[in-house]
Amino acid sequence: MLRSCESHGRVCAYFSRAMRAWAGALPGCVLPAPFAARGDAVASLSIAVIGAGRVGGALGRALHAAGYPVAAVWSRSPAHAAELASATGAAVAATPHEAAASANLTLIAVTDTQIATVASALGEAPAGAAAVHLSGANSAALLAPLAGRGWQVGAFHPLQTFADAHSPVLPGTVFAIDAAGPLAEDLASAARALGGTPLPIPSETRAIYHAAAAMMANYTVVLAAQASALLAECGLPQPQALAALLPLLRGAVESLDRLGVPAALTGPIARGDAATVARHLDALAKTAPEALPIYRTLGAAAVPLARAIGGDAQGLDTITELLHPPPHAG
Repeated sequence: MLRSCESHGRVCAYFSRAMRAWAGALPGCVLPAPFAARGDAVASLSIAVIGAGRVGGALGRALHAAGYPVAAVWSRSPAHAAELASATGAAVAATPHEAAASANLTLIAVTDTQIATVASALGEAPAGAAAVHLSGANSAALLAPLAGRGWQVGAFHPLQTFADAHSPVLPGTVFAIDAAGPLAEDLASAARALGGTPLPIPSETRAIYHAAAAMMANYTVVLAAQASALLAECGLPQPQALAALLPLLRGAVESLDRLGVPAALTGPIARGDAATVARHLDALAKTAPEALPIYRTLGAAAVPLARAIGGDAQGLDTITELLHPPPHAG
Protein backbone atom coordinates (compact mmCIF):
# COMPACT_ATOMS: atom_id res chain seq x y z
CA MET A 1 0.00 0.00 0.00
CA LEU A 2 2.74 2.45 1.00
CA ARG A 3 6.25 2.03 -0.34
CA SER A 4 7.84 3.78 2.63
CA CYS A 5 8.28 1.56 5.69
CA GLU A 6 7.99 4.65 7.85
CA SER A 7 4.63 5.55 6.33
CA HIS A 8 3.43 1.95 6.49
CA GLY A 9 4.27 1.99 10.18
CA ARG A 10 2.17 5.10 10.71
CA VAL A 11 -0.82 3.48 8.99
CA CYS A 12 -0.67 0.34 11.12
CA ALA A 13 0.21 2.19 14.31
CA TYR A 14 -2.82 4.46 13.88
CA PHE A 15 -5.13 1.53 13.19
CA SER A 16 -3.74 -0.41 16.14
CA ARG A 17 -4.35 2.47 18.54
CA ALA A 18 -7.78 3.14 17.10
CA MET A 19 -9.08 -0.43 17.20
CA ARG A 20 -10.03 -0.38 20.89
CA ALA A 21 -12.21 2.70 20.37
CA TRP A 22 -13.68 1.45 17.11
CA ALA A 23 -14.39 -2.05 18.35
CA GLY A 24 -16.14 -0.68 21.40
CA ALA A 25 -18.34 1.41 19.13
CA LEU A 26 -19.34 -1.41 16.79
CA PRO A 27 -22.80 -2.87 17.39
CA GLY A 28 -22.55 -6.10 19.34
CA CYS A 29 -18.82 -5.72 19.94
CA VAL A 30 -18.42 -5.74 23.72
CA LEU A 31 -14.82 -6.04 24.84
CA PRO A 32 -13.92 -8.03 27.94
CA ALA A 33 -11.35 -6.75 30.40
CA PRO A 34 -7.74 -6.59 29.18
CA PHE A 35 -5.67 -9.72 29.58
CA ALA A 36 -3.34 -10.03 32.53
CA ALA A 37 0.36 -10.44 31.90
CA ARG A 38 2.21 -13.68 32.53
CA GLY A 39 5.89 -13.14 33.14
CA ASP A 40 6.75 -16.83 32.78
CA ALA A 41 5.31 -17.16 29.27
CA VAL A 42 8.60 -17.01 27.37
CA ALA A 43 10.22 -19.50 29.69
CA SER A 44 7.34 -21.96 29.53
CA LEU A 45 6.44 -21.93 25.83
CA SER A 46 8.11 -23.55 22.86
CA ILE A 47 6.75 -22.83 19.41
CA ALA A 48 5.98 -24.93 16.36
CA VAL A 49 5.16 -23.08 13.13
CA ILE A 50 3.01 -24.81 10.55
CA GLY A 51 3.18 -22.74 7.39
CA ALA A 52 6.31 -20.66 6.74
CA GLY A 53 4.89 -18.13 4.31
CA ARG A 54 4.61 -14.40 4.91
CA VAL A 55 2.75 -14.42 8.23
CA GLY A 56 4.14 -17.66 9.66
CA GLY A 57 7.66 -16.72 8.65
CA ALA A 58 7.42 -13.21 10.03
CA LEU A 59 5.87 -14.27 13.35
CA GLY A 60 8.26 -17.18 13.74
CA ARG A 61 11.21 -14.82 13.34
CA ALA A 62 9.67 -12.21 15.63
CA LEU A 63 8.90 -14.71 18.39
CA HIS A 64 12.43 -16.10 18.14
CA ALA A 65 13.84 -12.57 18.43
CA ALA A 66 11.62 -11.96 21.47
CA GLY A 67 13.17 -14.97 23.21
CA TYR A 68 10.65 -17.71 22.45
CA PRO A 69 12.28 -20.99 21.40
CA VAL A 70 11.03 -22.13 18.00
CA ALA A 71 11.28 -25.92 18.13
CA ALA A 72 10.03 -27.02 14.72
CA VAL A 73 8.78 -25.76 11.38
CA TRP A 74 6.69 -27.45 8.72
CA SER A 75 5.65 -25.92 5.41
CA ARG A 76 4.36 -27.09 2.06
CA SER A 77 7.39 -25.27 0.67
CA PRO A 78 10.57 -27.07 1.78
CA ALA A 79 12.58 -23.96 0.91
CA HIS A 80 10.44 -21.75 3.16
CA ALA A 81 10.63 -24.27 5.99
CA ALA A 82 14.42 -24.53 5.69
CA GLU A 83 14.81 -20.75 5.60
CA LEU A 84 12.71 -20.20 8.73
CA ALA A 85 14.37 -23.11 10.53
CA SER A 86 17.79 -21.66 9.75
CA ALA A 87 16.76 -18.24 11.01
CA THR A 88 15.33 -19.56 14.30
CA GLY A 89 17.40 -22.64 15.07
CA ALA A 90 14.36 -24.88 14.65
CA ALA A 91 14.17 -28.37 13.21
CA VAL A 92 12.40 -28.96 9.91
CA ALA A 93 9.54 -31.40 10.54
CA ALA A 94 8.38 -33.96 7.99
CA THR A 95 4.69 -33.50 8.83
CA PRO A 96 2.47 -31.02 10.71
CA HIS A 97 1.94 -33.68 13.39
CA GLU A 98 5.69 -34.04 13.90
CA ALA A 99 6.09 -30.26 14.20
CA ALA A 100 3.28 -29.96 16.74
CA ALA A 101 4.64 -32.83 18.82
CA SER A 102 7.90 -30.89 19.26
CA ALA A 103 6.36 -27.88 21.04
CA ASN A 104 3.62 -26.86 23.42
CA LEU A 105 2.22 -24.00 21.29
CA THR A 106 1.56 -24.61 17.60
CA LEU A 107 0.92 -21.70 15.25
CA ILE A 108 -1.23 -22.80 12.32
CA ALA A 109 -0.12 -20.18 9.80
CA VAL A 110 -1.90 -21.36 6.66
CA THR A 111 -4.68 -19.87 4.56
CA ASP A 112 -8.15 -19.88 6.06
CA THR A 113 -9.32 -22.64 3.75
CA GLN A 114 -6.49 -24.93 4.89
CA ILE A 115 -6.80 -24.48 8.65
CA ALA A 116 -9.29 -27.29 9.23
CA THR A 117 -7.28 -29.69 7.05
CA VAL A 118 -4.05 -28.99 8.92
CA ALA A 119 -5.82 -29.24 12.28
CA SER A 120 -7.17 -32.68 11.36
CA ALA A 121 -3.59 -33.89 10.84
CA LEU A 122 -2.39 -32.99 14.33
CA GLY A 123 -3.87 -35.97 16.14
CA GLU A 124 -4.10 -36.26 19.93
CA ALA A 125 -2.67 -33.43 21.97
CA PRO A 126 0.64 -33.78 23.75
CA ALA A 127 0.27 -32.98 27.45
CA GLY A 128 -0.57 -29.31 27.96
CA ALA A 129 -0.37 -28.50 24.24
CA ALA A 130 -2.16 -25.64 22.55
CA ALA A 131 -2.81 -24.75 18.92
CA VAL A 132 -3.86 -21.39 17.52
CA HIS A 133 -4.64 -20.21 14.02
CA LEU A 134 -3.76 -16.75 12.72
CA SER A 135 -6.98 -15.95 10.88
CA GLY A 136 -8.70 -12.67 11.56
CA ALA A 137 -12.10 -13.62 10.20
CA ASN A 138 -12.42 -16.98 11.94
CA SER A 139 -12.83 -17.73 15.62
CA ALA A 140 -11.22 -20.38 17.77
CA ALA A 141 -14.29 -22.52 17.06
CA LEU A 142 -12.65 -23.45 13.75
CA LEU A 143 -10.32 -25.64 15.84
CA ALA A 144 -13.13 -27.32 17.80
CA PRO A 145 -12.14 -30.80 16.54
CA LEU A 146 -8.72 -30.28 18.14
CA ALA A 147 -10.34 -29.25 21.41
CA GLY A 148 -12.15 -32.57 21.34
CA ARG A 149 -8.76 -34.29 21.19
CA GLY A 150 -7.39 -32.51 24.24
CA TRP A 151 -5.85 -29.39 22.71
CA GLN A 152 -6.26 -25.90 24.09
CA VAL A 153 -7.31 -23.84 21.07
CA GLY A 154 -7.39 -20.20 20.15
CA ALA A 155 -6.97 -17.53 17.49
CA PHE A 156 -4.09 -15.03 17.39
CA HIS A 157 -4.40 -12.47 14.59
CA PRO A 158 -1.85 -9.67 14.08
CA LEU A 159 -3.62 -6.58 12.81
CA GLN A 160 -1.03 -5.56 10.24
CA THR A 161 0.07 -6.49 6.76
CA PHE A 162 3.15 -8.61 6.08
CA ALA A 163 4.83 -7.98 2.74
CA ASP A 164 7.05 -11.04 3.14
CA ALA A 165 8.37 -13.50 5.72
CA HIS A 166 10.98 -10.97 6.85
CA SER A 167 8.50 -8.19 7.67
CA PRO A 168 8.84 -6.92 11.24
CA VAL A 169 5.96 -6.77 13.69
CA LEU A 170 5.25 -3.06 13.86
CA PRO A 171 5.29 -1.41 17.30
CA GLY A 172 1.82 -1.17 18.77
CA THR A 173 0.29 -3.77 16.46
CA VAL A 174 -2.96 -5.12 17.88
CA PHE A 175 -3.21 -8.90 18.26
CA ALA A 176 -6.82 -10.06 18.22
CA ILE A 177 -7.08 -12.98 20.60
CA ASP A 178 -9.86 -15.53 20.95
CA ALA A 179 -8.90 -17.95 23.70
CA ALA A 180 -9.64 -18.73 27.33
CA GLY A 181 -7.78 -19.41 30.54
CA PRO A 182 -4.00 -19.86 30.60
CA LEU A 183 -3.78 -19.90 26.80
CA ALA A 184 -5.36 -16.44 26.60
CA GLU A 185 -2.83 -15.18 29.12
CA ASP A 186 0.08 -16.77 27.26
CA LEU A 187 -1.05 -15.26 23.95
CA ALA A 188 -1.44 -11.84 25.56
CA SER A 189 2.08 -12.11 26.94
CA ALA A 190 3.36 -13.10 23.49
CA ALA A 191 1.66 -10.06 21.95
CA ARG A 192 3.35 -7.80 24.48
CA ALA A 193 6.71 -9.50 23.98
CA LEU A 194 6.37 -8.69 20.27
CA GLY A 195 5.81 -5.01 21.09
CA GLY A 196 2.10 -5.28 20.39
CA THR A 197 -1.18 -4.84 22.20
CA PRO A 198 -3.43 -7.82 23.01
CA LEU A 199 -7.10 -7.24 22.25
CA PRO A 200 -9.73 -9.84 23.13
CA ILE A 201 -12.01 -10.38 20.12
CA PRO A 202 -14.35 -13.29 20.88
CA SER A 203 -16.07 -15.53 18.38
CA GLU A 204 -19.28 -13.54 18.06
CA THR A 205 -17.55 -10.31 17.00
CA ARG A 206 -14.68 -11.76 14.99
CA ALA A 207 -16.27 -11.22 11.56
CA ILE A 208 -17.09 -7.55 12.17
CA TYR A 209 -13.59 -7.01 13.53
CA HIS A 210 -12.14 -8.46 10.34
CA ALA A 211 -14.51 -6.42 8.19
CA ALA A 212 -13.11 -3.29 9.87
CA ALA A 213 -9.57 -4.47 9.11
CA ALA A 214 -10.44 -5.19 5.47
CA MET A 215 -12.04 -1.77 5.04
CA MET A 216 -8.98 -0.01 6.42
CA ALA A 217 -6.18 -1.97 4.74
CA ASN A 218 -7.58 -3.75 1.68
CA TYR A 219 -9.99 -1.09 0.51
CA THR A 220 -7.39 1.63 0.88
CA VAL A 221 -5.51 -0.18 -1.89
CA VAL A 222 -8.72 -0.30 -3.94
CA LEU A 223 -9.20 3.45 -3.48
CA ALA A 224 -5.60 4.04 -4.53
CA ALA A 225 -6.23 2.01 -7.68
CA GLN A 226 -9.45 3.91 -8.44
CA ALA A 227 -7.86 7.30 -7.86
CA SER A 228 -4.78 6.35 -9.93
CA ALA A 229 -7.03 5.33 -12.80
CA LEU A 230 -8.78 8.70 -12.66
CA LEU A 231 -5.48 10.57 -12.60
CA ALA A 232 -4.34 8.51 -15.60
CA GLU A 233 -7.15 10.22 -17.50
CA CYS A 234 -5.08 13.39 -17.08
CA GLY A 235 -2.19 11.78 -18.98
CA LEU A 236 -0.11 10.27 -16.18
CA PRO A 237 0.96 6.61 -16.49
CA GLN A 238 -0.32 4.49 -13.61
CA PRO A 239 2.96 4.28 -11.63
CA GLN A 240 3.41 8.06 -11.78
CA ALA A 241 -0.25 8.58 -10.95
CA LEU A 242 0.09 6.48 -7.81
CA ALA A 243 3.32 8.24 -6.84
CA ALA A 244 1.58 11.60 -7.21
CA LEU A 245 -1.24 10.50 -4.91
CA LEU A 246 0.81 8.87 -2.15
CA PRO A 247 1.69 12.17 -0.41
CA LEU A 248 -2.06 12.78 -0.07
CA LEU A 249 -2.49 9.38 1.53
CA ARG A 250 0.45 9.93 3.88
CA GLY A 251 -0.95 13.29 4.87
CA ALA A 252 -4.36 11.79 5.58
CA VAL A 253 -2.81 9.09 7.76
CA GLU A 254 -0.76 11.64 9.67
CA SER A 255 -3.88 13.76 10.22
CA LEU A 256 -5.79 10.73 11.47
CA ASP A 257 -2.95 9.94 13.84
CA ARG A 258 -2.79 13.51 15.14
CA LEU A 259 -6.42 14.65 15.02
CA GLY A 260 -8.58 11.52 14.83
CA VAL A 261 -12.06 11.23 13.32
CA PRO A 262 -13.87 13.40 12.28
CA ALA A 263 -11.38 16.27 12.61
CA ALA A 264 -8.99 14.78 10.02
CA LEU A 265 -11.58 15.10 7.23
CA THR A 266 -10.68 17.70 4.61
CA GLY A 267 -11.84 18.55 1.10
CA PRO A 268 -15.00 19.84 -0.54
CA ILE A 269 -17.47 17.81 1.51
CA ALA A 270 -15.77 18.87 4.75
CA ARG A 271 -16.33 22.48 3.65
CA GLY A 272 -19.86 21.94 2.36
CA ASP A 273 -18.70 22.94 -1.14
CA ALA A 274 -21.59 21.67 -3.24
CA ALA A 275 -20.40 23.33 -6.46
CA THR A 276 -17.14 21.37 -6.45
CA VAL A 277 -18.92 18.09 -5.68
CA ALA A 278 -21.28 18.79 -8.61
CA ARG A 279 -18.28 19.30 -10.92
CA HIS A 280 -16.78 16.03 -9.69
CA LEU A 281 -19.99 14.15 -10.42
CA ASP A 282 -20.32 15.69 -13.87
CA ALA A 283 -16.71 14.86 -14.78
CA LEU A 284 -17.05 11.29 -13.53
CA ALA A 285 -20.29 10.77 -15.43
CA LYS A 286 -18.56 11.81 -18.66
CA THR A 287 -15.14 10.21 -18.17
CA ALA A 288 -15.37 7.37 -15.65
CA PRO A 289 -18.99 6.47 -14.91
CA GLU A 290 -17.89 3.21 -13.31
CA ALA A 291 -16.38 5.29 -10.46
CA LEU A 292 -19.65 7.10 -9.68
CA PRO A 293 -21.08 4.50 -7.26
CA ILE A 294 -18.01 4.45 -5.02
CA TYR A 295 -17.71 8.26 -5.12
CA ARG A 296 -21.35 8.65 -4.13
CA THR A 297 -21.24 6.00 -1.41
CA LEU A 298 -18.12 7.38 0.25
CA GLY A 299 -19.30 10.95 -0.21
CA ALA A 300 -22.56 10.16 1.55
CA ALA A 301 -20.59 8.59 4.41
CA ALA A 302 -18.48 11.76 4.64
CA VAL A 303 -21.47 14.10 5.09
CA PRO A 304 -22.15 13.22 8.77
CA LEU A 305 -18.45 13.69 9.53
CA ALA A 306 -18.54 17.09 7.82
CA ARG A 307 -21.57 18.10 9.87
CA ALA A 308 -19.74 17.08 13.04
CA ILE A 309 -16.86 19.46 12.28
CA GLY A 310 -19.12 22.37 11.37
CA GLY A 311 -19.31 22.14 7.60
CA ASP A 312 -21.73 24.53 5.90
CA ALA A 313 -25.17 23.07 6.66
CA GLN A 314 -26.90 24.36 3.52
CA GLY A 315 -24.06 23.19 1.34
CA LEU A 316 -24.14 19.75 2.95
CA ASP A 317 -27.89 19.50 2.35
CA THR A 318 -27.27 20.21 -1.33
CA ILE A 319 -24.43 17.69 -1.44
CA THR A 320 -26.71 15.05 0.05
CA GLU A 321 -29.20 15.66 -2.76
CA LEU A 322 -26.44 15.50 -5.38
CA LEU A 323 -25.12 12.22 -4.02
CA HIS A 324 -28.56 10.60 -3.95
CA PRO A 325 -29.98 11.30 -7.41
CA PRO A 326 -33.46 10.13 -8.42
CA PRO A 327 -33.58 6.74 -10.18
CA HIS A 328 -32.16 6.82 -13.73
CA ALA A 329 -30.75 10.30 -13.14
CA GLY A 330 -27.19 9.08 -13.77
